[in-house]
Amino acid sequence: MTTLTQLASHSKSHVRWLHEYRHSNHTRLLFDPMSGVKVWIDQDLCTGDGICEEIAPAIFFGAEDGLYYVREANTEVPSEPTHSFHEPVDVPDNLLEATIDAAEECPGECIFLDVE
Repeated sequence: MTTLTQLASHSKSHVRWLHEYRHSNHTRLLFDPMSGVKVWIDQDLCTGDGICEEIAPAIFFGAEDGLYYVREANTEVPSEPTHSFHEPVDVPDNLLEATIDAAEECPGECIFLDVE
């Protein structure tokens, strides 16, 4: 597993390149490509503060049990908990920086990022 420091140093150059590409003379991408990073939450460590949802609401959401979960970017929040809440989800390039920020700010240190 890659550490947050390694991921952050890798992602900054990647995010900078993507920003430069999108703002160059090239045609703007029609969809947000995936970053090659997956995110998941260990609910045993989740403190329920909700900082992750404040930083990246398109990826994180709170459930009725007081814990926070991940979902595919910008999908509807599931109405009931399912086993899939615990599975890692892909992080689009445009949400990678916010997802890293959420992991760094999490008081429970329960957000994990895996690089494919």
